[in-house]
Amino acid sequence: MTKTFSAALAAATVLSAGLPAQAATMTFDNLTDPFATSYSENGISATGDGDMGMYSTGSVHIDDGGTSAPSQVNFTMAAGAFDAISFDLRPIGSYLALCDDDTGICTNPGFPNVRVDGFSGMDLVSSLIFDMGEGSSPYTVALGSVFKNLTSLTISIVYPIALLQNPPAGMSSWCDNPCSHFDIDNVTLNAVTPAPVPLPAGLPLAASGLVALGAMALRRQSRR
Repeated sequence: MTKTFSAALAAATVLSAGLPAQAATMTFDNLTDPFATSYSENGISATGDGDMGMYSTGSVHIDDGGTSAPSQVNFTMAAGAFDAISFDLRPIGSYLALCDDDTGICTNPGFPNVRVDGFSGMDLVSSLIFDMGEGSSPYTVALGSVFKNLTSLTISIVYPIALLQNPPAGMSSWCDNPCSHFDIDNVTLNAVTPAPVPLPAGLPLAASGLVALGAMALRRQSRR
């Protein structure tokens, strides 16, 4: 009887307990193959559509043309579903020019050139598109609450097709090749904790009964 009581308590404990979250960061420190199109580290797997190790050390270079670097990298976790927390981005440069047809004066405007997409299975569930900015200092991109419970995350570069094909009236536009590029590093993902298994409605009552029966058995044994 006492063994049955102990097992019931153990089962209740297991059913109500959750596992701790497991955060991991991909640093790319061991990405040594210049031609690698896939890479794994700390339970995270990355797959690119180009040579991920060719143009940077300890990070992945992403551009939109002119080299064999990837234009996008996709991330998954061996643990399954995850929350995407953040990644580091270092701008390299953007080379879009808008030129006045009358004066020939050109400017180099910024444009949205970074895209982050979160997927649950095949469904796109979250997106972030932004201008990487000027300069060359790395900074952290925090992804926020919309990038939760994903099965994959894609970081890609955006080519300004619309602006090149339809520049403002009286202006011409052109891009270098690549038009923009950047490095990514320290991709941090957090494995989703499995939800605790809910206790059956009658289990607390059954456990209480077993406690009472166990106490009665102990009293009987002590009287012998």
